[in-house]
Amino acid sequence: MNTVKLKVCGLKYPKNQELISQLPIDYAGFIFYKNSKRNTINVSEKLPDHIKKVGVFVNEKIETLLKKLKDYHLDVIQLHGSEDINYILKLKEELVKKDLYFIQLWKALPIQEITDLNLIKTYENHVDVILLDAKGPKPGGNGIKFNWDFLQQINSKVPIMLSGGIKIDDVEALLKIKGQNLIWGVDINSGFEINPGLKDAGRIQHFMNRLN
Repeated sequence: MNTVKLKVCGLKYPKNQELISQLPIDYAGFIFYKNSKRNTINVSEKLPDHIKKVGVFVNEKIETLLKKLKDYHLDVIQLHGSEDINYILKLKEELVKKDLYFIQLWKALPIQEITDLNLIKTYENHVDVILLDAKGPKPGGNGIKFNWDFLQQINSKVPIMLSGGIKIDDVEALLKIKGQNLIWGVDINSGFEINPGLKDAGRIQHFMNRLN
C-alpha cells in the first residue's frame, strides 16, 4: 500500500509547532482566520525544511494572504472558504508576478451529499490538491465526518486529501481506504488535541505508526 501523506492542521502555538515538527509528518497547517479558535498568531522559525508549511485562509483578501505567505515562508496556500475560480485565477496571477509560481494551491470542499463531489470537476484544473471536509456551520474545524463511502465515486485529476473529524479510532477505516488508493493524504486536527490549537504529539505518533 502507498504511504499516505499526513498534515497536522491548526498548530497555534510555536513551542507546540516545534514539538509536532519532530514527528515524521509531511505538512504543518497554520490557520489564518481570525474567527477560528486555532487562529495562528505566529509561526516558529525553528521548523525543519522538509516539513511543508500550509497556510489555511478563508475568503481572505489576496493582498493579506500574500503578506502571510511572505512573512512565514509558506509552501502551500489552502483555500478553505467559498473562493471561486475567478479568485483562484487572480491569486495565481499575483503569484506569477512575484515569482512565486512554485507555491501549491489547495482547495477545501465542503461535503454533505454525494452531489457535492461535483465541485471537484469545477476546481481540479486550477489547483494542486483537493481537500474534502465535512460541511458544517463553520468553514472548518467542525469535528464531523461526511460519508466516506462517497470516496468510491471520485475520479479526480488531482490528489485527494481527506479531512473532517478524523480520530485515532478511525485507523481501521482509513487503512481500508488507503488500500484502495482512494486518498493521497489525511488532514488531522481537533481529534488530536489537548486544547484547541494544542496538539498531542503522543496521540499523533501512535496514529502514524498504525496508519503507515
